[in-house]
Amino acid sequence: MRNAIGRLGAAFALVGCAALPSGAQELTGGDGFMYVGTYAADVHVISEEDFSVVARIPAEAGIPGGLLATPDGSRLVAPTIDYEWVEIFDVAERRSIDRFTLTERNAKMRVRAMAVHPDGRHAVIMARRYQKLRDRWDIGDMELFLFDMEGKERLQDVPWPGGAVQETRGSFGFSSDGSQFYFFTDEVHIYDTESYEEVDSWDYSGALDEGMGDFRFGFTTTPREEPDWYAGFFRVSEDIQDRSVIGFARANPIERRVEAKVLGPAEMGPQGSFALAPDRSMAYALRQEVGNYQLWAIDLETAQARHVVFEGRPRMSLEVSSNGRYLYIYAAGNTVDVYDAGTLELRHTIDLDADMTIGRLWILPAR
Repeated sequence: MRNAIGRLGAAFALVGCAALPSGAQELTGGDGFMYVGTYAADVHVISEEDFSVVARIPAEAGIPGGLLATPDGSRLVAPTIDYEWVEIFDVAERRSIDRFTLTERNAKMRVRAMAVHPDGRHAVIMARRYQKLRDRWDIGDMELFLFDMEGKERLQDVPWPGGAVQETRGSFGFSSDGSQFYFFTDEVHIYDTESYEEVDSWDYSGALDEGMGDFRFGFTTTPREEPDWYAGFFRVSEDIQDRSVIGFARANPIERRVEAKVLGPAEMGPQGSFALAPDRSMAYALRQEVGNYQLWAIDLETAQARHVVFEGRPRMSLEVSSNGRYLYIYAAGNTVDVYDAGTLELRHTIDLDADMTIGRLWILPAR
């Protein structure tokens, strides 16, 4: 399928950022709550209303290495940093309600990736077994399987896409209605969740216009996108001018559609974490280059962009506030920096009681 590609001529139009008058905008991110795991073995809960830490949810299984929100936002699922436990937190009650491990006796089973089914009970897990023998550790192949998180039972193996075992961390997920499971490689491998057998595949590499190289896309989970749509940046070679360019794309495996816009030369653009505004009209992104940290704002309708160079950090991630007014830069360290989405200026810093672990900061509505 061919799609409209934004032209390079209008791309990366740089616009100056004027500061708002002091007090012109109330410093509030909305009525949601931010959730982030920390090395204090807890989940910090931060109110967007005034950017205060309102709760710390103790973890019982260990330090949460990352957080996954169930599709309905009622629970957070957190593999620990040693990959051996998975803990489940109730968002409304702000407490740990369950945990499980795949490790048995002298065989450690370490979770490398997982995706939670929309029913909130089942998950597909990618894990590797480390068996302790008398004189050595025997490291097994990566395994992919369906797991019942309530019954704490491994239900069945899931065949590897195309029969090829993946030895690195995989990217996979479910359709919004739970009827399909996707494993993303250079193609989208499509499984029916009645049998968890691969039933189809989608080669999306030729989705762009002629003169553009093969399209490769990450299909990362994108909060605020429409159901079954994935959004993000891509890089591709442009044969006509013999250069690498960066673009923004949306892709839907069910409809097998790609919507893409080229933004400009890759060497000029963002290279890191990105997030969508609540109305999906804007995307914000980082360029994580030591000595040249950049914060970008990109109008997805016009493909125009602006950026500022700012004092970043070697490892950082980005999210947008519930009301779309502010950008949250977080990750390494114990602070969340709050930037104005319009001016790209630092407005506030949230101090936490512990360093954050690597993982997504989730913004969920009040419950």
